[in-house]
Amino acid sequence: MRSSRVLSSSLPIQDPEISSISQIKVNDIVRGFVRRVADNGLFVTLGHNVIAYVRISDLSDSYLKEWQNEFQVNQLVRGRVILADAESNKLQMSLKESVLDPNYKTPITIKDLKRGQTVTGKVRNVEEFGAFIVIDGTANLSGLCHRTEMAEGKVEDARKLFEKGDIVKAKIVKIDLNKERISLGLKASYFKDSDDESDGENVQGESEEIVSESEDDGDMDLELESGNDISMGGVDLEDTMNGDNSESDSSDGDVQMTGTKDAGITGGLVTSGFDWNGNNTIGSDEDNESDSDSDNKAAVKKKKRRKQEIQVDRTGDLDTNGPQSVADYERLLLGEPNSSFLWLKYMAFQLELSEVDKAREIAERALRSISIGQDTEKFNIWVAMLNLENTFGNDDTLEDVFKRACQYNDPQEIHERLTSIYIQSGKHDKADELFQAILKKKFTQSPKIYLNFATFLFDTLAEPERGRALLPRAIQSLPTHTHVDITSKFGQLEFRSPNGDVERGRTIFEGLISSFPKRVDLWNVLLDLEIKNGDMEQVRGLFLKRFWGWDIPLRRTRLCSAWAKR
Repeated sequence: MRSSRVLSSSLPIQDPEISSISQIKVNDIVRGFVRRVADNGLFVTLGHNVIAYVRISDLSDSYLKEWQNEFQVNQLVRGRVILADAESNKLQMSLKESVLDPNYKTPITIKDLKRGQTVTGKVRNVEEFGAFIVIDGTANLSGLCHRTEMAEGKVEDARKLFEKGDIVKAKIVKIDLNKERISLGLKASYFKDSDDESDGENVQGESEEIVSESEDDGDMDLELESGNDISMGGVDLEDTMNGDNSESDSSDGDVQMTGTKDAGITGGLVTSGFDWNGNNTIGSDEDNESDSDSDNKAAVKKKKRRKQEIQVDRTGDLDTNGPQSVADYERLLLGEPNSSFLWLKYMAFQLELSEVDKAREIAERALRSISIGQDTEKFNIWVAMLNLENTFGNDDTLEDVFKRACQYNDPQEIHERLTSIYIQSGKHDKADELFQAILKKKFTQSPKIYLNFATFLFDTLAEPERGRALLPRAIQSLPTHTHVDITSKFGQLEFRSPNGDVERGRTIFEGLISSFPKRVDLWNVLLDLEIKNGDMEQVRGLFLKRFWGWDIPLRRTRLCSAWAKR
């Protein structure tokens, strides 16, 4: 019988009397007596007819080989309630010290998850039809990502895309609370418009690859000031990491395949006094024990200072001269595993040694090591792999990388990048075929596609008629609000391309200005083109014709006055 029932005492009751599961809530800390030691765990009595079950996995944080010998009937134990369901009469608790910690966070349950929520997890198993993913922060709660939800294109076998242990970011596409089933999606389009929520998160790809706890991403121009260009067989690797993804102005008349922003190496290797050779920085155990304590301390400090100075010098040489060996690159990658810039330099280093296979292995390592959420960094690696296979591989290896890249990234961006790679490497026939394939797919809503293809036809293939034929197709496919701008771009192409027709360009702009007389920007563009064309009589005639014929507000008159002074 409980002492509180027999003795009269003003002391607080440490263990309130429990007569029903409804009195217990998840996260309550309770004590009870072991009722039975079974093969599948413990049964603990918490009150009259209130018995909690403790799984073997919840008995201890450490591995107990003979766990049944650690517990006896009527032994007092203390634990945290992890499941309390009065309706089903289920009560479960954990005796782990980590769970009893005051800072313990309750695992996420299926009821806490919502459709459309983004989660991270680890692949538990992969079958042909899909992958089972254990969601982070849960008590081994897993969901299924069917192969139809893995990529934008068709996936025949999920085992070719993922392996057991892969770290992934997924979107919850469906939850069935009754059947306790979760459907997940891994398509790149699910995360295209979402903010980067995982900056600084750690993902350990391999046991020897340590991911830094923070990564400050900053935009930088990756043109190496030291002149050490990163190249692979004549194809500049820097081209895989240029600019930003915004739609570029085509004023220079070149085929412009815009890329992604990138983060550079933020500084030299920080060793923090660690000896990379594995030597201790403290004094040796073999020091003369007969020396005084003060002498020993002085000797230890002197050794520490001397070894630290050596390390500073070594790091300084690495910063000054750059990485010169495999060990140097591996050392730098320990500190900056999310830097695609550093991975690409490592690939280029291996290619200089004619180690093409090792360069491929490094690229695959990079994809596994770069943290979740660092999509730009991974994209740069994919483009570098396309470059590598285009230069050193064959059609089959390039096609394989291309298909994988389309599955993990925005397919349109990958198509655009490959056309750019083909053009830079002089494979114009393949670029032409790929451009035509792009227009046959679902990428016809992008004005940039038509403009890049037209520029390629005008400048590279010298086939302006084919380029001009793209304008009607663009007008037919693109949204109405883009028609004026795309027509203006084609008109500019007639002026700027060596194979263009200036008169045709003038006709295009004349039609635009007639249809949109208040669009002064169109008139400014035409005036600029005429000035660059060098025909000053045409410029003066255009200025007089348009300026005096318009009913222009005062602010536009000032603008025209500035043009007149020119």
